[in-house]
Amino acid sequence: TYNILKGGSQRVHWARMVEDFRADLLLVQESYPHPEHLPPLAYPDAGNRCAWEAAGRNRWGSAVFSRSGSVKPVPVPGFGGWVVGAEITRASWQVGAADPLLAFSVHAPSRKESYQRQVNKLLDEIGKVARGREVVIGGDFNPVSYTH
Repeated sequence: TYNILKGGSQRVHWARMVEDFRADLLLVQESYPHPEHLPPLAYPDAGNRCAWEAAGRNRWGSAVFSRSGSVKPVPVPGFGGWVVGAEITRASWQVGAADPLLAFSVHAPSRKESYQRQVNKLLDEIGKVARGREVVIGGDFNPVSYTH
């Protein structure tokens, strides 16, 4: 999982994670859509292996990308672009594991409620969407300390 912080002007982060680090699954936040990160000639079917959505009115959002297999977007009500879900099937890295698998890329929104409340709400929504299926959740979670 990687918060790209919009990625600057070069947009090399996705390709570096896939090519240099051999990542099978990317869960990215504050990212532009995959065509801005993965050259279409080198990744002609990236659109079939990616789910991306803008976070609110921002040009950036969150994404799930699988190096292989196919990806079908799975919406998380009330958190479009902040939480992007995908059902991943037939990926080479899934051998012996759950197929299909639900993956969620999470970037907790800044709203009028506390951070903890937002994270609890988005995790509750993921639970409703998942309905007991196998899931992977990764993202930009900020540690919070509690005092009593």
